[in-house]
Amino acid sequence: MGKDTKEKGTLFGKIVKIVLLVVITCIVIFAAHTTRNFLIIRSIVKMQTELTYINNATKVGTLNNSYTTTTYKKNNMEKNVVYNENKKSVVWITYKDTKTGEEIKICDAEDAKFYKKTVNKNDLKSLLYLDTGLLGYEKNTRTMIAGGIHTLITSEKVEDKDCYKIKFENGQVYYIEKSTGLLIKADDGNNLIVTYTYDFSEVSDEIFKLPDLSTYELRDF
Repeated sequence: MGKDTKEKGTLFGKIVKIVLLVVITCIVIFAAHTTRNFLIIRSIVKMQTELTYINNATKVGTLNNSYTTTTYKKNNMEKNVVYNENKKSVVWITYKDTKTGEEIKICDAEDAKFYKKTVNKNDLKSLLYLDTGLLGYEKNTRTMIAGGIHTLITSEKVEDKDCYKIKFENGQVYYIEKSTGLLIKADDGNNLIVTYTYDFSEVSDEIFKLPDLSTYELRDF
């Protein structure tokens, strides 16, 4: 075997080793990225699942400082109020029994006062488990692993709270408080930003008292 052949063989061997090293490094980085994100998502899901058992809670979501959505929860009762900050008026009020799925939705606009009644037993979700900030990756172990692959998770402070900043492939970004698992802020990537606050003090039964529906028109869905 000639000198040139030996040198070529040595060079080829070095290239193969470098390529293998790069491949192994990429695999290790990918595995570490996926495992870390999976563990974070699993931890968030555990905290959020525990929160679904809280009976008394108030959740306020503010959309671009234009609309405020306030949701009250007590046992199986929920009330949701959508308020237009610009017009200083209530847009919708929804009363829901999460045990039966019965829902009454009231439009309280100046030029349109009506209500609708419906029953949806397929949508019996709890207040705090809505808007998890995980875009469906919280469903089971397989989807949590997928979330580990398809998300970029870093840390950032929001309203003086230490949060996980979770960025998804579609450009959406969610900020989830590390110590509670609560969704603190959501950004859809198109200048639509919602911030959330929570209150876990006692919710009064009076909040769930229906208004006089005789002053509203009944409409069908």
